[in-house]
Amino acid sequence: MEWLWPGEPQRRVERVLHALAFAFVAVLAYQVTLRVAFPWDFWIWSESPFMTNMLKLSNGESTFDAPRDANSWVYSPGLEYLCFALLRPLGLQLDIRAARIVAVALGLVAAVFASRSAAELLAVLRKPSAADRSFRLFAIAALVLLFFRSFTSDVVHADNLYIAHASISLYLCIRAASTGSYRGGLLAVGVSALGPLAKQTGSFGFVGIAVVLCLLHGSRWSLGRRLGLIALGAGIWAGATGLLMSSANSRFWLFDLLSRHAVVWSSAVSLLHLCFEYPHRVVLLGLALLAAMRLVASRDRRAGVFLASWAAGLTAVLPALAGYLKVGGGWNNLTIFDLWIAILALPVAWGAMASAFERDASAANDAPTREGGVGRATTWAAALALLVIFLVPLKLPPTRGQYAFGHALDAAVRDDLAAGRRILLPHGMMPLLRAGHRVVPMDRAGSVLESNMGEHADLPGTKARVEEHYYDRIYLFVSDWYGQEIVKAIEQNYHEVLQIPGDATYPYVDEYLSGQTGFMHRAVRVMAPN
Repeated sequence: MEWLWPGEPQRRVERVLHALAFAFVAVLAYQVTLRVAFPWDFWIWSESPFMTNMLKLSNGESTFDAPRDANSWVYSPGLEYLCFALLRPLGLQLDIRAARIVAVALGLVAAVFASRSAAELLAVLRKPSAADRSFRLFAIAALVLLFFRSFTSDVVHADNLYIAHASISLYLCIRAASTGSYRGGLLAVGVSALGPLAKQTGSFGFVGIAVVLCLLHGSRWSLGRRLGLIALGAGIWAGATGLLMSSANSRFWLFDLLSRHAVVWSSAVSLLHLCFEYPHRVVLLGLALLAAMRLVASRDRRAGVFLASWAAGLTAVLPALAGYLKVGGGWNNLTIFDLWIAILALPVAWGAMASAFERDASAANDAPTREGGVGRATTWAAALALLVIFLVPLKLPPTRGQYAFGHALDAAVRDDLAAGRRILLPHGMMPLLRAGHRVVPMDRAGSVLESNMGEHADLPGTKARVEEHYYDRIYLFVSDWYGQEIVKAIEQNYHEVLQIPGDATYPYVDEYLSGQTGFMHRAVRVMAPN
């Protein structure tokens, strides 16, 4: 095989791992490109409220309105602020495709910074070599595959910003902890304190980072410096939190409503099941356990510093379990755990593989040692290859039926608006925006659903507006989110005048894994007042 893969065995194995990982990344890029280009906000539930908020910002309004209007959302609006700041100068802030590009870019940022943290661990485990530089490329590819396995990774969702922010904060913490730079510590704590703007679950990530940095460098930094570090983090956190909680409406949507969502404790039982349901997680957990054991047993201070920094980041990671356990929570909340585990797992496997190859090369005249070295290296390489294989991209691009569904909905909405009709489109903003509508709609199905789950079904004014015939047309799109009372009121006060066929897509067993959430499967009934 020398003629096919010239060079040392280690180089050959690295090429195979790179080829496998980047081939999958190319497949993923093709899938994601087609999905990003889909011009409607129908992929998952978060896209419609995101675009509603983008319209509010475009109109100079707050992203949080009164509960009666039922057009606000429960996620921290940091992603909306970021997308609006980046896209408004380009005139693209009301295009879901442009917003998805920003979200995908955040996923790439998360993978890059997570790979840099993993490279820092590899530098602790072994002396720098060409294999370590090769690792950085492999790690980025593997982490991209890992991050984009989540169904929230190529859509507009708070997870993207949350995970990117946590990855950046971790890398800054590792650098500050390893170098002892006070300025680096201020930067790490300051950036991590912005967590409330990313997602509520990232609100207290700065606490762990500040505490660990102060403990690690208590002998180098004066008491005043340590207090200054903590004060900086607390001040930035208070400013970010104060911005979010500045109005009664924002406090309701961001805190009060979520605090009333039921906790589904039975989901805790399924956590163990999820560790084995996805094979890549089995490989990651096994490798991470070996890495943790090695770091704990190591007498190298750098190993303890890295592990302390990694653990500090858990203050931003562990609250994601709350999102998984609450009613309506999904496994996308566990993606950040996958990345955190991979930061330990990837470098220990790569380092062990490279070290085995190097020991083999240095003992070339000792046949038993040479065979043993090759065997150990092959085992580690097989584990990495298996991990990548388990991360094969499975996202489904949009179908012709889904494009037909979007165009049909566009045409019906455009005709109704041109006729001067007041319409209710419960889910999806793009048909309204593409028709030139610039008034923020009320009675969004997602907002009503969140109110219902938070035991505030009495607050939205949707049912009253239906009974008053406020709307000239109601499009029953994901109408089950409204609940029985509102659907019953619609059926009693309106009658069907048109039906827009569904996308004719076969309902997949795991729609979230493939990215097809099924919102377009069913026909949309267009209703007019009796």
